[in-house]
Amino acid sequence: MGNIKIGSDTSTIHVGSQEVSKIYQGSTEIYTASTASLTIALINDGSTGYSVNVTFSLTTLPTGTTQLRYTISGTGATSSVVTISNLNSSSNVSGTGDFRCRYVIASNQGSFYHVPGDDVTNISLTVEALNSSSSVLATSNTLTGIVIDEDG
Repeated sequence: MGNIKIGSDTSTIHVGSQEVSKIYQGSTEIYTASTASLTIALINDGSTGYSVNVTFSLTTLPTGTTQLRYTISGTGATSSVVTISNLNSSSNVSGTGDFRCRYVIASNQGSFYHVPGDDVTNISLTVEALNSSSSVLATSNTLTGIVIDEDG
């Protein structure tokens, strides 16, 4: 006879974008699967005045997140895909296109700016949480209508 677990013992792993939990209830193993979630919300942009930076908040990152990938596009800019692979650094990171991005772990906030220094409108942003193998753990909602107003 194998080991019998009594009481509550839970473990969670990620398989692709699925979060799989193993829970013991008495001596019965119960497995549940759910999609990990990630929500982003705009904090500030240039829609009400001069701002070269866009700042947004993230919900708690899914377990196993080691990287973030921002996908950004807008009118007046070349679209960008930027992967931040060191979540402990708040340095700006370049990727493809015109935007430079950062993530600040202490506040769980991300930001980006447009490199050439021009106004950009109708910007959209989606963030993906990745694990160390670059597999997607969760994809955020998409923020749209973001503005960078260099002139105020």
